[in-house]
Amino acid sequence: EFELTLCHPGTGDDEQTRWARQHVAHFVHGESGWESWARRIADSALDAIVYPEIGMDATTLRLASQRLAPLQAASWGHPITTGLPSIDVFFSAEAMEPSNAESHYTERLIRLPGIGCSYQPYGVESAATVDLSRWGIGSHDRLLVCAGVPNKYAPGDDAIWVDLARRCAPCKLVFFAPSYNDLGAMLSARLRRAFDAAGVPFEDAVRFLPWLPRSEFFALLDRSTAMVDTVGFSGFNTAMQAFERQTPLMAWEGP
Repeated sequence: EFELTLCHPGTGDDEQTRWARQHVAHFVHGESGWESWARRIADSALDAIVYPEIGMDATTLRLASQRLAPLQAASWGHPITTGLPSIDVFFSAEAMEPSNAESHYTERLIRLPGIGCSYQPYGVESAATVDLSRWGIGSHDRLLVCAGVPNKYAPGDDAIWVDLARRCAPCKLVFFAPSYNDLGAMLSARLRRAFDAAGVPFEDAVRFLPWLPRSEFFALLDRSTAMVDTVGFSGFNTAMQAFERQTPLMAWEGP
């Protein structure tokens, strides 16, 4: 009943993309820039568009913000509402949603039974050791790994990290700064102001590390007391890696 068009705005081409190409009527790849993608999709006169996720990729977010088909839907690559008036429907997993879940979405929520994730462990051996002294982390420090990308840390939650550092001292909250943008430096500067305002020494409690090879990240998890989930924007890949290394995960109570 359906003719499927798959639009792939990324640059990768691997076994998964080759499999997908063989299972759709049209596979669109190689457009440059979101404006070009928007024209291409609009010209295709699609009846409906389904975005597997909205939020991880800037091009996808820009496209989803426009009305390019009469019916537009999103799914739970991010398990929260998009908040976009251009998205009509949100597909979620029945087992993941509370009884009042409709109130959490601007879209019409459709709960699908029996869907979820099949997670395959990385199976990567952790490095025998990781030299943390180069970042000023001592052998006596308790480590709380805060592995979310910087944009997942909202300014309204800064006091939580100050309080956590005060309660667990001596410890280090270990954040990460990706090399491809300045968000890590911006988060570091903002947290420093919050710590200074509260009279908690920032240098004693917080470290920002570069992204590590997975074997070194696993060694860091092995050395850590716990991983601390982000607030209001739960982790998935990072949380699953913590479980793989049997590192306790600290989450947040609430709705």
